Amino acid sequence: MLCITGAETSLAALSARLDEEADLHELRLDHLTDAWGDGLWALVERHAGRLLLCCRPAREGGAYAGDEAARLGWLKRGLDLGVRWVDVEGDVPSSELSGFAADRMVRSFHRFTAADEPMEVMRLARALGDAKGAVSKLAIAVDDAAHLDVLLDARRSIDGDAVLIGMGPAGLVSRARYPHFGSAWTYVAADARTATAPGQLDRAGAAHQGLPQAALAPFAALVGGPQVFGSPGPSVYPPLFRARGLAVGSYLPVVTLDLARALPLLERLGAVGLSVTMPLKQEAARRARGDELVARLGAANSLRLKSGRWEATNTDVAGVEVPLRTALAAGGTALVLGAGGAAAAAVEAAQRMGLQVCVSSRRDEAAASLAARFDGVSAVAWSARGDWVGDVLVNATPVAGETASPWPDVPVGASVVFDLALGKPALALRRQAEAGGARFLPPEAMWRAQGAAQMSWFFDQAIEPSELKS
Repeated sequence: MLCITGAETSLAALSARLDEEADLHELRLDHLTDAWGDGLWALVERHAGRLLLCCRPAREGGAYAGDEAARLGWLKRGLDLGVRWVDVEGDVPSSELSGFAADRMVRSFHRFTAADEPMEVMRLARALGDAKGAVSKLAIAVDDAAHLDVLLDARRSIDGDAVLIGMGPAGLVSRARYPHFGSAWTYVAADARTATAPGQLDRAGAAHQGLPQAALAPFAALVGGPQVFGSPGPSVYPPLFRARGLAVGSYLPVVTLDLARALPLLERLGAVGLSVTMPLKQEAARRARGDELVARLGAANSLRLKSGRWEATNTDVAGVEVPLRTALAAGGTALVLGAGGAAAAAVEAAQRMGLQVCVSSRRDEAAASLAARFDGVSAVAWSARGDWVGDVLVNATPVAGETASPWPDVPVGASVVFDLALGKPALALRRQAEAGGARFLPPEAMWRAQGAAQMSWFFDQAIEPSELKS
């Protein structure tokens, strides 16, 4: 079930939201700045049967800093008017809740300091049990999704209904996969402007991810650093899943730097396929059963769960090779800038096409190390890269932008320039390529090609890059 919430400051805005269809609406008294009067309580009474009434104090991350007795009095008035639930913080003594119906109380704790503290989370879970509400709500800030396993473990200490939330971007998966955390509902903002907590999905985003129906279906995810939120994947893949009739509901960005801990967590939550981005590609190759390509590159960008075991491959190679075969009429020579996982994939792709390859990196020793992993590949000093002339230049460094370019201020001596730095508009490198008469391939070409290969591998279906529409 979705509980629609919002930080509306006016009765007019609140009334408009409450008129929208929803199983449950949270009404946040602490954000209202209008003079309340009879208008507010008439609104509460009109919608009482599907209201969760809350007046969050500042000590728990809310906006209310007034008299505590008055605050509790308003919540009690809501109960008298028939609201379905009131949210009462777990530190409020039972002695102050005389007349409150226990079977209509949500008792809650919110902790905004991101930390991996299992003992503290368990203590709070037990305290909520002692508070004797009908629903126990525990919201904990997390900075790595792998730490959500602590919330899963805490659920076993809570009797009855609960709502368990990891706050912040890294907690998104706890909101989207809420039934797996034993949560009775998940909070969804009416729109992005009125979100009441960090990392909260808005109604449009929840619908795009197929919620609430998809919350129990298998799902896929993108795991890696905070840059996962800049990927097109969460926008592109859910519609693809539906168009293809796949039994996969969502594609979620998962912020984690701890793959060893995240993999069993995501398996518990129902993940069947994982896209892997930096800085986890090398670790993914070590922690899953890789194919021959993974063994050669030492990096994996794709994991799938088969018969209870994670398998790995690398579709970055296809991401480079497929667009290049379209753009390049014949073989020749290629220079790959960079020495990381993307650069290794580019070298592999270029060699598959029969190109003579050399590499260059800001750290000359890294370029030499990469070159040594492939037969026939040589290294070019970073200071000398501008002297290179050939057929294909591939940027596999993160350097991109309006003014930042991995290429020195000289003409690009190539017929094709392929930029792999997704997320940053490579305007400077594009200008340099076009000024030299080269054809420019943007990062999106690589992303679509590798994504189609990845989804094909996940689901054993032939999916074309043209199906990945942003």
